[in-house]
Amino acid sequence: MKSVPKPSRAMVFSFIVVSLFQSAVAADTYFLSHGDSLDQWVGHEKYWSIKDGVIIGKSTDEVAVSTFLLTKQNFSDFRLTASARLVSGDTHSGLAFRGRVAPEHGDPFTYAGPLVMFNGNWGFYDLFGRKNLGVDCSKAVDLSKAGEWTNLEILAVSNRVRLAVNGVLVAEWIESEPNRSMEGPIGLQLASSSTPQEINFSNVVVESNPRDQLVTLIETAPNNLTVEEIAEGWHLLFDGKSTEGWRGYQKETFPEEGWEVVDGSIHKIAEAGGGDILTIDPYQDFDFRFEWKVAPGANSGVMYRVSESEERSYYTGPEYQVLDDDRHNDGKNPVTSAASIYALFAPENKRLKPVGEYNAGRIVLKGNTIEHYLNGELVVTKEIGSEEWNNQVQNSKFQKWPNFAKMPKGHIVLQDHGDDVWFRNLKIKPLK
Repeated sequence: MKSVPKPSRAMVFSFIVVSLFQSAVAADTYFLSHGDSLDQWVGHEKYWSIKDGVIIGKSTDEVAVSTFLLTKQNFSDFRLTASARLVSGDTHSGLAFRGRVAPEHGDPFTYAGPLVMFNGNWGFYDLFGRKNLGVDCSKAVDLSKAGEWTNLEILAVSNRVRLAVNGVLVAEWIESEPNRSMEGPIGLQLASSSTPQEINFSNVVVESNPRDQLVTLIETAPNNLTVEEIAEGWHLLFDGKSTEGWRGYQKETFPEEGWEVVDGSIHKIAEAGGGDILTIDPYQDFDFRFEWKVAPGANSGVMYRVSESEERSYYTGPEYQVLDDDRHNDGKNPVTSAASIYALFAPENKRLKPVGEYNAGRIVLKGNTIEHYLNGELVVTKEIGSEEWNNQVQNSKFQKWPNFAKMPKGHIVLQDHGDDVWFRNLKIKPLK
């Protein structure tokens, strides 16, 4: 089984910082999974532990009644952000709130009250009460994957509770019974099961008295679009699961070797052949965003406005260089370093992440103007056809190819340079 990386702490903390900045009411924030201490929780010691900020719920035998790790403090209006995964077991887990400890049901740490269930069975459930609350959480199924970390936000303000999964609002529930409890501890569930199971929670943060606004849309999970992006006209070019929308250069289908979809990325396998791949659709003016990482010493690139009329994709398409600057010879020359307009113009003031981490790339092309971004910073902008551009082309290898950078419209290409490289979060917005 492949290991699953921990979720980004930077992402979760960005949620909290912005949330606190936006709050109209003074709020208290509780970081409930910090370090190796469960001082803010109560529960069965045999089931619950914490290591390096990851709360672990684990059973080795039958759990007859769902048991919970409970906050010592009660919460009424709150925002909870957390990352969770069901590591093993054939059941589900959940997050309980606005209820009460209910030892009369057979466990001193079981819970009576509303519960958000995940991953296999998404939904709102009233434990030892009304049971299924009839909230449609079907959208969450496509946004999460069993065994992998899932980012959650539960926002409870007055009688309304909203759930966001990996940066997307998936459900809203209105408590219609006025006499129901509006306060209680937060509970992490180890569900009743006849077989061993393990669940993990990390980055558990609860904010009391929050502003009535979801904040997880600040940053979304890879290979998904936020509601705002959809409204702005963005389209995914890769769904994280398939090669739909891509094919081989000058081929009708996707290569049978050399490329694979793995862990939510398109992976170019080193020395495995396959050739370049390109978008099935051509694009003229666009804002294209993508994330990339390379193996040590690796080289690749993203070409754009590519025509298949020539033998090679780079005979027509300018290139955003993808590179390990420190270990590859191209990194020694600024005009062939990462994020350059390859072999023509060097990036400036760039901040490149270490090998093995994803960098955020961006190409904006409007008319003849090219902009390359790296990790949020504009690092190079040039004008196709300008005197400066033409001089550089004439003094480069591209002067041999008369159609270089002359296409008004073309495909986006991911390059096969024979090295290991990964791409994800590929999204595009056509510009008018």
